[in-house]
Amino acid sequence: MKMGLQKAVSITINSISAQSGSALKKKVTTLLTLLTGGSVSIGNDSVTTHGIPEAIMFCKNLTAKKLVVSLYNL
Repeated sequence: MKMGLQKAVSITINSISAQSGSALKKKVTTLLTLLTGGSVSIGNDSVTTHGIPEAIMFCKNLTAKKLVVSLYNL
């Protein structure tokens, strides 16, 4: 489960770039879904944080870490 969540967050954040507004909105929606206890599909995999507070916290921490690192590398 942890690997699936890590993959979902990493792929979503790593694919953010200077794209159209709708593409950015889709990625932000994916992250918000994970961070608020929802399910998302990444490739052929589906992951969920529903009912698992530790999974939500893991995704929040990983999202924050990846955003800080990507901003630092600008």
